[in-house]
Amino acid sequence: MKLLVVQPDADTPLGALEAPIAHAGADVTWWEPRFDSPPAGPFDGIIILGSEANPDDDRFEPWVGAVRAEVSLALELGIPLLAVCFGAQLLAEEVGGTAIRMDQPEIGWVEIHPVIASSDDPLLSVIPDGGTHLLAWHRYKIKLSDAVARTAAVTVCEQAFKVLDANAWGVQFHLEATGQIVEEWIASAIERLTAERVDVAGIRAGLERYGAEAELIGAEIADRFLAVVEANSAA
Repeated sequence: MKLLVVQPDADTPLGALEAPIAHAGADVTWWEPRFDSPPAGPFDGIIILGSEANPDDDRFEPWVGAVRAEVSLALELGIPLLAVCFGAQLLAEEVGGTAIRMDQPEIGWVEIHPVIASSDDPLLSVIPDGGTHLLAWHRYKIKLSDAVARTAAVTVCEQAFKVLDANAWGVQFHLEATGQIVEEWIASAIERLTAERVDVAGIRAGLERYGAEAELIGAEIADRFLAVVEANSAA
């Protein structure tokens, strides 16, 4: 299984996804689009991690356009795709949706509930019937098009969707976030978080309360995505 991991920012590692990928024995190619051209494929699956960049930054950040092109290529070739946060916003736009700047960022633990469309979804059916709390950290929100199925109930923002007739999923929440990752994000952005009046203490309290379950859910989604990749490559 050949897997491409797109890592726009150095501080967005695989986190909770790392162990499932290692266990699957995937041959991983890393692409840091800020510095490098897209690697040559073919790939059996693609994971796009989050970024401080935003979808409209391709006006002055050419690498954003390169990632957007990779999303388009994955859809064209039928390559399974799991897109996180920034990646999900690009995916939504690629199938006719939009991503727009919010007046206030959504940063913290958000309550995620399943919807009818997620009950038999290969990935998002992992969300418990009673809901769960997962970490959101974004300043743009997605408006979905008719080309996708919503796979999690809306909170303030869309949180998860699947492209119809494609093995392509977008999740606005950070399924990869571990305790260490969250603390590093807080430390690196504390001045901006303070200026935006983000409840940093609440993030840390949520980490204690929800972090372990969130990591398990992230790992399970990764396991399920890798199963889709394996089945698709064998077809």
